[in-house]
Amino acid sequence: MSKRTDFVNVAKSQIGIKETGTNNIKYNTWYYGHAVNGATGTSQYAWCVTFECWCANQVGILNTLIPKCNNVGALKSWYNSRGLYFPRNSYTPKSGDLIIFRDLSHTGIVQKIENGKLYTIEGNSKDKVSNNVYSLSDTYIQGYCHVNFNDSQTTPTNSKDIIVTIQMILNTRYKLNIYTDGVYGSQTKKALTKGLQKELNKQYNASLTVDGVFGSKTKNACPTLKNGSRGNITWLIQAMLVCRGYNLKLDSVYGDKTEIAIKQFQKSHGLVADGICGKNTFEKLFK
Repeated sequence: MSKRTDFVNVAKSQIGIKETGTNNIKYNTWYYGHAVNGATGTSQYAWCVTFECWCANQVGILNTLIPKCNNVGALKSWYNSRGLYFPRNSYTPKSGDLIIFRDLSHTGIVQKIENGKLYTIEGNSKDKVSNNVYSLSDTYIQGYCHVNFNDSQTTPTNSKDIIVTIQMILNTRYKLNIYTDGVYGSQTKKALTKGLQKELNKQYNASLTVDGVFGSKTKNACPTLKNGSRGNITWLIQAMLVCRGYNLKLDSVYGDKTEIAIKQFQKSHGLVADGICGKNTFEKLFK
C-alpha cells in the first residue's frame, strides 16, 4: 500500500478512542512525553494536531510530509510557506490531505470525497477521534493542506497531476484564481507570466503591470539565471518547462537537470544552447 493509504488507515484505526481526562489522551502523551491534563473550559493541550502528528509518525512521514507541531496556526503556516495551502473552493482535496476549519479552530484528515461530500477523521472531536461528513461548500471549512505523498514523495509523474499542482501553487503564491484543470492552456500560460511579473516587481523593483502579457518591458526586466540559481523565479522556469513537456522536479533549484532542459529548449527554438536562462530564453519560454 502507499503511504497515503497507510496514513488514512492508521487514522481510521483510532476512531472511537476517547480522552480519559481533559485533553488527557495518548497522542498528547506521545507528543509531550508525559500525560497532560488541560484546564476545563480552555483549549490548553487541544489535540487535533497532535493526533495528526501521531498518525504521521506511525507511517514515517512526520517532519517530511507533515510537520511536528501542536497548533493549527503553525500547521497551516508550514504548508502555506511551501505553496501547499489552498483556500476552500480553490482546490479539491485528496485522501490524506489535512482540512483546516474556520478561524484556525480545528483540523482533521481527509478520508475521501464521495457524491459531493467530504468525509474526515478528526482528533479531539467531541473529546474523541471521530469521523465526520461535510459539504464541500460548507463555510466552516477554511482550506486544505495538500500533503504531497505521490507515493515516492516527489513531484507527480502524471502530467495532468503535475499541472494541477502548478496551478494550485500559482493560485496560492500569487493570489490568482485560475481553474485547476490540469491543462496547460492560455489561462495557465498567462498565470505563469503574471507570477514572473510579480516576482520581478518584488525582487528587482521592475514596476511592471501584472497583466500576464510578456512584452518588451517584462523581457528587459528578466535576470540571467544559471546552474546554482534558486528561488521562485527558478520555480517558474521549471514550471513552464514542465508544462511544455520536460520532465523536471519542481524544487526551485537550477541544477543539472534544469540546465539540460534549458539547453534542449534553446536548441529546439533556435537559441544558443548554453543552458543559461537569459532574456531571450525567458521570452521564448513565456511569450
